Amino acid sequence: FTEQGFDFEKIKTKAEKFFLLDSLDDPLVKKEEGDFLMTNLPLQRQTFLDRGHLNLWNQDGSFLEILEIIQKQAKSFFEGNKKRSV
Repeated sequence: FTEQGFDFEKIKTKAEKFFLLDSLDDPLVKKEEGDFLMTNLPLQRQTFLDRGHLNLWNQDGSFLEILEIIQKQAKSFFEGNKKRSV
């Protein structure tokens, strides 16, 4: 998975939220590697059954799940800031 390892404490200081998208049929990144990250980071995980390696996009070049996550996070962020500024 990685030969250098991870500094999880440093990683946790770089963002408030972490997301992991993986697929059970990924030929390059095994489920256990995602499990390892889950035990060390506060991740929100979405596991697909049959998406292969996730850099292999949909036929039209999109990866709709990533767009959905970004849209939900942006909406939540802006709604939270709107409530604080009132």
